[in-house]
Amino acid sequence: MARRNKNEYLMEDEYDDEDNQDYDEENQEGVITKEMINKMFKDLRQVMPAKITRKEIMKALEDSNYNFEKAKAELNALINSKPAESVPKPSKEVKKHPKEQAVVEEEKVKSSPATKPIPSESTPINLNQIYPNIEYDCLKSSEPRDETINLVVIGHVDSGKSTTMGHLLFDLGYVTHGKMTQYEKQSKLQGKPTFHYAWVLDEGTSEREHGVTINVALKHFQLKDKNFMLLDAPGHKDFIANMISGAAQADCAILMIDSKKSSFSAGFKEKGQTREHAILARCLGVTQLVVAINKLDMRDWEQSVYDELVGILDSYLVTIGYKKENIKYVPISGLIGENLTQRAKEEKLKAWYSGPCLAELIYEFKASKKAVNKPIRACISDAYAASSEYLKGTCVSAKIEGGAIEQGDKLLLMPLDVVCTVRGMMTGGEKAEVAKAGDAVEISIQIAAEIDISIIKSGMVLSSIEHPINIVTSFRAQIMTFELLTPIPLGHYVVVYCASLKVPAKFSKLEKLIMGDKEKKRPKCLLSNQTAFVVISTTAVSYTHLRAHETGRNLVCRLLLEKKKKKKK
Repeated sequence: MARRNKNEYLMEDEYDDEDNQDYDEENQEGVITKEMINKMFKDLRQVMPAKITRKEIMKALEDSNYNFEKAKAELNALINSKPAESVPKPSKEVKKHPKEQAVVEEEKVKSSPATKPIPSESTPINLNQIYPNIEYDCLKSSEPRDETINLVVIGHVDSGKSTTMGHLLFDLGYVTHGKMTQYEKQSKLQGKPTFHYAWVLDEGTSEREHGVTINVALKHFQLKDKNFMLLDAPGHKDFIANMISGAAQADCAILMIDSKKSSFSAGFKEKGQTREHAILARCLGVTQLVVAINKLDMRDWEQSVYDELVGILDSYLVTIGYKKENIKYVPISGLIGENLTQRAKEEKLKAWYSGPCLAELIYEFKASKKAVNKPIRACISDAYAASSEYLKGTCVSAKIEGGAIEQGDKLLLMPLDVVCTVRGMMTGGEKAEVAKAGDAVEISIQIAAEIDISIIKSGMVLSSIEHPINIVTSFRAQIMTFELLTPIPLGHYVVVYCASLKVPAKFSKLEKLIMGDKEKKRPKCLLSNQTAFVVISTTAVSYTHLRAHETGRNLVCRLLLEKKKKKKK
């Protein structure tokens, strides 16, 4: 979608009536913008007969590297090869506005008969719009790959997330004995003798010095016939934005619980990260959860401790939206490796627990449904320069939320509104010709020399040229409130976290409260534990990308409400 001004937009098949330009000269400048493509498309549509479809025009433009004359010649050759069809005469009853004449007569999509008509300019944009289904030829020709399940590990700081998962990877053979011996020696020299397993995931210098996970660590591993991408999220409250970035990519989660009494109380109190992480993961789409009761060896493997914690957590997790059948519990010790990859061997634990180990419960996780047959959407989390064997020049790390990307594809980088070409890709540490929805990828892109790598920011989106992502400054959302310190009035400031994007915003309209079967319109404020429809407007930037509108899900508590700090006089 092309932006007209702050509040008005052109839909994907509408074009401004501007004077034609010399496309060849524009192409020689090296920057191919969406406006240029739109103008070429409009003019080709006007001179081509109705039997030439939208897809054929776009293909001709891509094949000619967006050279107008070459694309026109290619389409003329295509016309000669097609059988003649009678073109219906235009109706004389209705005189259309000149801008309406420019709307592309798009062919009906057979695979999506319920596709909604393009709204007029005065109609608000529906971010939950249904995009047409798309068949990607690259998925047919490429060899089928096992689907990767994204697993995030969450929980309060110092609950043992990195140690447990590092030990699990070591037991599975993904870390050599020599490497682990090296970690043991180095951690002892730094005065942290029990941190060697955590160093498998905490690779940053500051992370190892302070003993705290800062960034989301990514590790791939396999259990039998299932592939997993492990996302080790930070537990400290100062790095909550990084935790959200990891949880937004996840299909399932492990909630790590420190069974020591003081530590559990700290994590489960009102501002504890155990509660906040559980809420955020659920609101970001995680429905499958394994709760690992860790450090039980420090409680002498007492069953009463385990049962008490399970009782407290079970009632709370059901309250915030998890289904009881999707929650599994397992007693473990991450440091000594008890009940991680093999069932319990400790006699005190075996006396009362005979269930599956952590690895067995991880294997039971299922991949969530991916939007593989929808337009391309890849949320960028990082941009960098590379010079490796498969990735060179400008590269981005991204999570593909929709569609499939093939080497050589031309994509639209939004909101910069610049066309780029995919030069190479890697997923799971290996070269990939094709990547699809659900994959975390490293993409090498060819982009105009004028676009500096520093301009490409986390939160930007790669999308298909035919179905670009919407750019908005406000959106309507359904939210849930939980434990609020103060009521939320109209104009309350919030921070919107979405994937790797963090945007300051405010409530510009409190539309209605949902109270069971009843509704209350225009409430004065929102209180704790309420569901409401609101309009949220961004205040510091001109755009925001919400993953919810691509998947069709409502935005349920994706907002971290932050108290507006009063300035000291």
